[in-house]
Amino acid sequence: MIKKALRRIYKDKLRLLMGRLSEEYNIFSPKLVEGRIIFDRIDDVSEIINEYHTRPVLPVKKLFLPQRETLFEYEIVDNDVIISDKLDLVAREKRCIFGVRACDIASLQILRRFFSRGPGDPYVIGRLSNSMIIGIMCNSVFPSCFCHFTDSGPLPKDGFDLFLVDVDDYFIAIIGSERGNQIASKNEDIFLDANKDDALAIDNKVKEIVSLMKSPPVVDQMVLYDAFVRSFNLDFWEDYAKKCLSCGKCNFNCPTCYCFDIFDEVDLDLRKGRRVRVWDSCHFLSFTRVASGEIFRRNRSSRLKQRVYHKFVYSVNDIGLISCVGCGRCFEVCPASIDLRDIITKVLCG
Repeated sequence: MIKKALRRIYKDKLRLLMGRLSEEYNIFSPKLVEGRIIFDRIDDVSEIINEYHTRPVLPVKKLFLPQRETLFEYEIVDNDVIISDKLDLVAREKRCIFGVRACDIASLQILRRFFSRGPGDPYVIGRLSNSMIIGIMCNSVFPSCFCHFTDSGPLPKDGFDLFLVDVDDYFIAIIGSERGNQIASKNEDIFLDANKDDALAIDNKVKEIVSLMKSPPVVDQMVLYDAFVRSFNLDFWEDYAKKCLSCGKCNFNCPTCYCFDIFDEVDLDLRKGRRVRVWDSCHFLSFTRVASGEIFRRNRSSRLKQRVYHKFVYSVNDIGLISCVGCGRCFEVCPASIDLRDIITKVLCG
């Protein structure tokens, strides 16, 4: 049974709420662009889509770790170097990310853990800190969904300010933070008292969604961790490596893959330039190439295992939890039809 505070929002009041929030926040939401659903900034709340049954082209991570990002620019003026850091822009922007599914909410918590390590990454953490998250529970599942297995959904445990559950003509709003509570308090004409049966309605909705998923058998994360450790040298990895194209589509569509490359762009006059960060993929042959030209994961099986083992072993060693949220995007886009659930099942069966 859900333990957080609940409110009701009737569906005809949702755009009124988002309109009020847009006075203080830049609103990002699923929107229809050239026939596809993407997460993007909206200029008018009429663009908001709260009911969508297709995957956004890329996960919500792109709003926090952009595919291509200029970290700073520089210019040589006389004998000085003038550096213009883009961090100030990140720090000033207040954003509301609307329509996030439970699996993507869980992925943001994983990104927060990774980018908070050591000195931290002020760009990613700055965006996470300045963003209000309003999630919406799925009303249906994709054939690839298995968030129940990774304990990432269909209901998020934390990492959100408000989370909406669709019930007939209204949403049950789960309040997940003090910021969410303040929004509800300031908009009492929109957030109404929940019915005593609303918590039960959420539980029933969760059971309905879980029953539709094709998942491996649910096990404790450490049982899964130990099973992968034992399976590192099994022969079936070579079978998958023969199918894998090392194209990197699984990395780029994964909501928790965070590998990136950094390079400097220099203008032709050699007086201006910028430092740029772009997404990278551990499947690429060049990923482990060092200055001497040596490549440390030349075999395709080692690169395939690197990605899978990072999700279920190295991530546990690093940040204390697996970094797969069961969204299924990786094998939805895989041209070789490599299904991560099949790998998990083989590992668990030993």
